[in-house]
Amino acid sequence: MKNIIFAACVAILGILLIGTVQAQTITATINAECLPMPYTFVVPAGQTAVNFVVQDLKAGVTCGPGVGGLQISSYGWSIYLGNIYGQGSYSFSSDVNSYGERVISEPYGKLDTLSLGPGTYTAYVNGGRLARVIVNYDLI
Repeated sequence: MKNIIFAACVAILGILLIGTVQAQTITATINAECLPMPYTFVVPAGQTAVNFVVQDLKAGVTCGPGVGGLQISSYGWSIYLGNIYGQGSYSFSSDVNSYGERVISEPYGKLDTLSLGPGTYTAYVNGGRLARVIVNYDLI
């Protein structure tokens, strides 16, 4: 009888835990007209956004007149609390230095350690026309 009660408790706990993780996706782009299309998301009260993983990060092409088709070598993306004028929560940039070497920067820390508390956040991508970032994360 004790084994049956224990098995039932484990099954109920498993069902409850499965319902506490909600997979989410961020998609921020720069459209064909070179207009930023940020993505705003909310972390509800009592929840935390964790387990961020980049699924796709693509640089675009230059937006300026006369150079409209050159691939951009520097690109990145950021998350801000509120909007672009809010406090930086995460930032990634990939630039080419004067020696032609690619330099990666994450000034607020690594993505795999990012944990966002309740609030409204906005993700932006940079890198020219048709740049995009797709990021998955979990709400717990």
